[in-house]
Amino acid sequence: MTDQSVVCSFVLNGPVVPKARARVTKNGTFHPARYQEWMKDAMTQLHQRWQREPIDYPVKLTAHLHRRCKTGDADNLVGSLLDVLVKSGILANDHIAIVPSVSVDAVFYGKAEMPEDFTTIVLSKV
Repeated sequence: MTDQSVVCSFVLNGPVVPKARARVTKNGTFHPARYQEWMKDAMTQLHQRWQREPIDYPVKLTAHLHRRCKTGDADNLVGSLLDVLVKSGILANDHIAIVPSVSVDAVFYGKAEMPEDFTTIVLSKV
């Protein structure tokens, strides 16, 4: 990957909360409170760093999760990241035509080695 291919990169502070199945009730559809709180915080972080139109051309999502916890399914963690990138206006949508390639890796640390989780996100031209 060359520097010219990188469209943008971000660091999200705090742990990524895996995407949970939406709950349907007589009062509507909602995600668990923990997921909603994470989404709000992550959107705030990203809104401060992105002031352009949403990306509507093919990009590769590369995510490096630096975590103290080894729980969470990879697909649900990626789902959370894609959701926040769309809701923050960074990606026009998360269709396969816009994000045809995803790469995620996790590095695990002990609590003494790293006081807070963080995630590095890089979007690159395909």
